[in-house]
Amino acid sequence: MGFYDNSENIDKYIDMCTEYDGTLLYSELEKFLSKGSSLLELGSGPGFDLDYLSSIYRVIASDLSEEFIKRLKIKFHNIPVLKLNATNINLHQKFDCIFSNKVLHHLTREELELSLNSQFINLNPKGIIAHTFWLGSEDQEIEGLLFKYYRESELTEIVSKKFNVLSKVCYREFEDSDSLFIIAQVK
Repeated sequence: MGFYDNSENIDKYIDMCTEYDGTLLYSELEKFLSKGSSLLELGSGPGFDLDYLSSIYRVIASDLSEEFIKRLKIKFHNIPVLKLNATNINLHQKFDCIFSNKVLHHLTREELELSLNSQFINLNPKGIIAHTFWLGSEDQEIEGLLFKYYRESELTEIVSKKFNVLSKVCYREFEDSDSLFIIAQVK
């Protein structure tokens, strides 16, 4: 995860995302997750979603990058921040929701399946996952980071092994229908 441990890279990433608006994700999540529910955010990064999520839910933030963790603890001193690897979440705590926004695309398909199995174990009965992914067919590696693209049907198949899909919303991040927000409940 070296790219996100570099302060200059993080500053560039934050500058690139200045126009970010998570309103679509938040309104969709609210349809399936009650106010006050417990939520673990995987890969909180600079915390773009934390202001909103923490105003509605009981949130624990996480990241693998020490630099992001340091910044999160300064900016969100009232939110617990954990160092977590999204592939193997090993907590002695269960959540109503595990959320990530463009994090799990850094995992191979096999790592994604391991992550979903791990998330399943860390969710309460009837708990949900809520994750965004890039849609497409050509994977990329940029500055040592994997960007895994999926077809909607492929993601549905992977998620459906442990979860019942409740919602899938295609949306535009940079181009029309380049992203998918999927919400699914523990079987």
